[in-house]
Amino acid sequence: MARLLSKKFSVYMDSARDLIKKNSTGSLTTDLWTFSCYYAYMGVTYHTISEEWELVSKVLALRHFPIQHHTAENIRTGSKQFTLECIRRRNEKGR
Repeated sequence: MARLLSKKFSVYMDSARDLIKKNSTGSLTTDLWTFSCYYAYMGVTYHTISEEWELVSKVLALRHFPIQHHTAENIRTGSKQFTLECIRRRNEKGR
């Protein structure tokens, strides 16, 4: 099961990279939400418009957001750390 999920994830991320290469004028959004028991998550999504003028979105990353207070400063700090981690992982994989 883990191998299948890993393969699906790789295929999905390859399609996200291809989308960004073809449509580099998109935008990024972040979103925070909390499940029960105050377990918060942060997601990063890339949005662009296709050649057919349809909105296309791909979730690029999702992770636990360990800070309870969603203040502007905490979100900024968390977003920055999150982005740096994504870049670091990408560079480690040689992509």
